[in-house]
Amino acid sequence: MLQKLLVANRGEIAVRIIRAARDLGIATVAVHSDADTTALHVQIADEAVNIGPPAARKSYLNAEAILQAAADTGCDSVHPGYGFLAENAGFADAVAAAGLAFVGPSGDAIRLMGDKVAARSAAAAAGVPVVPGAMGRLHGIDEALELLTETGFPVMIKAAAGGGGRGIRIANNLAEFTQAFPQAETEAAAAFGDGGLYMEKVVERARHIEVQILGDGTDAVHCFERECSLQRRRQKVWEEAP
Repeated sequence: MLQKLLVANRGEIAVRIIRAARDLGIATVAVHSDADTTALHVQIADEAVNIGPPAARKSYLNAEAILQAAADTGCDSVHPGYGFLAENAGFADAVAAAGLAFVGPSGDAIRLMGDKVAARSAAAAAGVPVVPGAMGRLHGIDEALELLTETGFPVMIKAAAGGGGRGIRIANNLAEFTQAFPQAETEAAAAFGDGGLYMEKVVERARHIEVQILGDGTDAVHCFERECSLQRRRQKVWEEAP
């Protein structure tokens, strides 16, 4: 059981984590920037540590300052919340290397799921059905054109390192495809620092359904399905769960 938890986030998510920890009898430490000294998450935590200036990159994204705060306050665990460092594999590794429990996926799991091609391959290896398309990164438009003989149109060209609806192009014919492929490469490189692409057959009139998973490294449970089909520009607007 965790004894003392550092919450590496701010705002509503930090408040929820702190309240949940309190219900479980876990002491909490809030971190905050100069701009958040009177924020609610700072007020309700058992302890609070200032980790830097208002700019997030100098405070909430400063992994070294967060780990130092955890060490100075005797924490045995770190909860990243969401956003900021929550999906940063290097931060998860650093927390574990410091001898602390990271309340989230391991660095290896974050890396695997962060690369959509690797995640797709992992799903296929586990026997999960995947949409027809590339099983690896595409090495240029010529390879993609060859794959089109198997998938046909329409297809979705996607950034391997993508997320948040970025780096995606749909092509309904060859003319759209030859224009969309380099556009997707450029956007992926600009948004994620990685221009790698893969391709999938478009499933028209599809629903976006997720299944939420919780695990402690040994056991895992699912929290049923979540309907995420209401989107704008392929970004979720509303999620509905039982």
